[in-house]
Amino acid sequence: MTAAHFTSYPSPNVDGETILSVFIGARPPSLTELDSELASHVQRLGSIADIRFVGHREVVYALRENLRNPEQALAQRLFAILGPNTGAKFIVFDAATGTHAGQDWRGVSLDDGAIEAERRLSLTTVFQQAGGEERAPTGTHYSKTSTSHSNRFLRVSNVLERFHNVQLLAYWLLPRLWTVEGGAHIITDTSGIFSVLLEALGQLRRLGHLPEPEPRLWSHRSHEGVADIPRAIANAATFVISASTSNRLAKRLVDQGARATHITTLFELINEGVAKPVPGAVALCDLAWDGRVGIEPIINHDAASCPDCQRNFHLIAIRGDQFSISPPRVTRVDIKAIDLLEHKSVLAGLFGLRAFFAFKARLDSRLSTVGLDVRCVIVGAMPEKSVEWLSRIRTRWAAATRRTTTTTLRTVVACSYPASDSLAHAIQRDAAGRLGAAAPTVVPSNALTRLEPQPETSTVVVSACIDEHQELLSVSRALRDVQPGGATAYLSVAQLISPPERAKRLKTNLTMGALGAETFSYFSCFDLPVDTYEEEPSWKAELTELQRVSEWLDEREIDIPPEITSRIARLQAAPAEGLVDDLFWPDLNGQPLALRSDFALVEGALRSPVATQADLFASVCVALTNLRNHSDPSRRLTHNAYERAVLSPSNFDRYNDGVLQASILRAAHPVELAFGACEEDLSEDMLRVLMDALPDVGRPERSEALHEFIVAMLTGRLTLLPSHASQYAEILLARCANWPLAATLARYLQDKLHGA
Repeated sequence: MTAAHFTSYPSPNVDGETILSVFIGARPPSLTELDSELASHVQRLGSIADIRFVGHREVVYALRENLRNPEQALAQRLFAILGPNTGAKFIVFDAATGTHAGQDWRGVSLDDGAIEAERRLSLTTVFQQAGGEERAPTGTHYSKTSTSHSNRFLRVSNVLERFHNVQLLAYWLLPRLWTVEGGAHIITDTSGIFSVLLEALGQLRRLGHLPEPEPRLWSHRSHEGVADIPRAIANAATFVISASTSNRLAKRLVDQGARATHITTLFELINEGVAKPVPGAVALCDLAWDGRVGIEPIINHDAASCPDCQRNFHLIAIRGDQFSISPPRVTRVDIKAIDLLEHKSVLAGLFGLRAFFAFKARLDSRLSTVGLDVRCVIVGAMPEKSVEWLSRIRTRWAAATRRTTTTTLRTVVACSYPASDSLAHAIQRDAAGRLGAAAPTVVPSNALTRLEPQPETSTVVVSACIDEHQELLSVSRALRDVQPGGATAYLSVAQLISPPERAKRLKTNLTMGALGAETFSYFSCFDLPVDTYEEEPSWKAELTELQRVSEWLDEREIDIPPEITSRIARLQAAPAEGLVDDLFWPDLNGQPLALRSDFALVEGALRSPVATQADLFASVCVALTNLRNHSDPSRRLTHNAYERAVLSPSNFDRYNDGVLQASILRAAHPVELAFGACEEDLSEDMLRVLMDALPDVGRPERSEALHEFIVAMLTGRLTLLPSHASQYAEILLARCANWPLAATLARYLQDKLHGA
């Protein structure tokens, strides 16, 4: 667990601006830790307008003093993000007054509105990110402890699954507990929020402010136990309510003798005009939608007039934090040719160019699942089958670069995507040659903030390929100071962003300026909506597992097959250059996986030059990305509490070339191959596919992808029900006697399954 908790939310004042909130817990992070975490979040978020550091006074103000040292790496990063007039703010709990206070970078006090906004916006964001809003599955609705019915409710226990969230809630709750006397009662509506109260009392103890004897903490069990609270205790007690959408519980507590000023609700979402406030009671976080963050009001119904009851919807009774509903039905999804229909011409044009690669590291150390070397598109040889498409792309690129090399061009920004630097220098040379003027300066994107301002000049920002938005948004922000009143053009050969709506938002943000929409220009030669990053690419998981296989063999004093040793070495070196021809394990005879017949999804894969393994893998990635965003729920690859979809095992029958089966295994997300979390029939169907791919001298083509199937099971990317997995491992081992590598992997798989 890290020592700082990062939350980002939209600025309450400026559209498109992001604020980063950094809550520092009891253990102060080192500046190195904080700088590393901050760098990661900045890279993910892109343009940041303001940073708020939140925590206890001695920790936060000490941090500010360190940040004032320009030699500190973290101070330099803040300067690069926010500029010389940094918007960083420091919000603390003041033990002298028992309240929250704050100052800016220079020590000027913040007003109460700024502190209240930070509390509400950070807690609202935490609540939403943790899934605090529960929505009923289709055909169901909830009966709450208040007896009202609704298809949504607030579930604070989801928020408390992360200790950072517990710490943050406790921190903002401190002023409400500051005046609690020794031996007093602190009463909650549910024991589920005890963790927040215990953490708050722990913070009071560390501040030397916990009264003696310690307060008594207990729960009145929501509406059910209100009448059991003695009135004398209710009158003196402090009450904390987890969440409310009606204020009914607070009103009942007041009727029982509680003082409204002693009632605090952690999360409140009141439907104005329907529910009335309780004067004097306090809500720590108002979740109401404000146009930028928050949640739409929840409509509650009396049981007698509930429209969902009238439609015979299933009623789920909420009693405490634990309740169950029927699991969502699992949908089988097939990959079809239509899933690539819009992108066939682009993919066909790229096949054989060696443009696609997999498992390559970016300058920021992120590992891309799939990427593109645009040099093959812009300056490489033009195979006959791609001449028409490539000629069109190169003409578009040449026209775009000519339009942007104006007489006011002073700077060409080279982004971090591979080949961006060479494209930027080509534009620089072309500008100098055609304009007869001094060549513009080529600047890396991370060096922009060090440039002297050049008002009313123009800049070309070159990213060979755009596969994320953070870097370009950071460049856009930096150019506001470097080039006031100037013109900016953003150029890319390709755009690999999914879903398309995300790409549209990026274009809107980058082209917005003083003259409104399209103040600046934005151009890409072609787009492929594809998920280029995932939590753990399959090759990274494979490398980890192969190292475990090696250790397992060493422990048993068994020789490590040379194929495993060489594969480990290849995967360790791969991020430097990416994988093109060796994404997959070879077949049982050591032959690279390749198409046996033309690719049904995209034509021309076997025409010279033939499609590489990376080409075929990228095509499957595009198809699966389209399915993840499909408009038809019955064909959408989705996975959440209410919807589940997996790839149908029949896909491995329809696309039975080993290289295509391997592509599906590598391109799919683990949840999309989680047959071990499905009903028996799905797992059994996948078991049948695996059995059909076992070694068979009479049908060697059926077992081409055997190593890939085994590795997918070893890494957990493909799962079966335990009984099916054990059955497969046993038969696999028996059938692999003549293939030492497969036999070794099979023995390890069997041991791993038994160990689990």
